[in-house]
Amino acid sequence: MKITQVTLAFTLLAATNAAKKPSGVRRRQLQDDSFSMPAATEEVEDLANCWPGSNEQAAWHRDTSMDWANGICKFHVDCESTSYSSEKECCDGAYANQWSKACLKNMPDYEEIAESVEPADEATDVEYVCDQPEAWHRDTSMGWANGVCVFNVDCEETSYASEGECCAGAYANQWSEACFKNMPKPPTPSPIAEGATLDVWYADWATPFEAAACTNAAPLPRGEATYPTMMECCNDVYAAQTSGMCVATAVVDSAADAVGDALDDLGGMLGFTEEEESP
Repeated sequence: MKITQVTLAFTLLAATNAAKKPSGVRRRQLQDDSFSMPAATEEVEDLANCWPGSNEQAAWHRDTSMDWANGICKFHVDCESTSYSSEKECCDGAYANQWSKACLKNMPDYEEIAESVEPADEATDVEYVCDQPEAWHRDTSMGWANGVCVFNVDCEETSYASEGECCAGAYANQWSEACFKNMPKPPTPSPIAEGATLDVWYADWATPFEAAACTNAAPLPRGEATYPTMMECCNDVYAAQTSGMCVATAVVDSAADAVGDALDDLGGMLGFTEEEESP
């Protein structure tokens, strides 16, 4: 009689488990059926013109599809033009002295901004005549990455009093520094001691991608993205590197620093100090 009860108990348990299994399978099927790949966006297409280390985040940029006089700013990804944190900053920077005020007027809060600026001429139907003297302007015949400034008359571009101001304004964060390098006397940083290093790391674009690693050599190139550690730099900039050169170098560098620190601690415990070199 006892054997019969035990057998019956196992039979009921097996039947219960069998009834539960289809439910679990069905739940997994429903989850699989509801899964779908995210749709592509315009941002993916915009990233086609970006390069590792450039600003791939959406920001305010000059709308290059429009002429300067009627131009406005757009919020999107554009690695080929100067980026701004707000629409107002973009209008003030990319369309400074824009006589039509098209960029400012396109802003949702233009009426509030208009109260703080000089009122426009009442005669809006008067034809605009360009009477601007020669000044420094962005060379519109060249791409932004390799662009320079030219001294001419151009009522369709923001004007600057000097070539340096033009490079700093029209080509802010230009990674190639083509504009500054084109100046007769390019601005030079303060003298840096040979072998000097920085507290931050950045990509070494002068070395082929597969053989490159992040560096902290001074000086820091203008507009270059920086990272607090070499490993963070490698994981971000050289994530697609198949050779693993950057990560391997970072591991060795970290291990060497750890050994050096350990030796310094040991020397301190034993009372050893570094001897100063005699003059």
